[in-house]
Amino acid sequence: MELQHAKAMKQPRILIVQDNPEIIGVLTAVIESHSFQTLTARSGAAALARLA
Repeated sequence: MELQHAKAMKQPRILIVQDNPEIIGVLTAVIESHSFQTLTARSGAAALARLA
């Protein structure tokens, strides 16, 4: 299980900032299919909070 956690830690991450949940779903599916981890935020303020 720790090996899986270590692998996830090395996986590149992309922050998706979008207020439309349908677009978030499509972007998340496409990005994760290319071995990236995604984080999402529905506003600029929420995105800044995710980065803090």
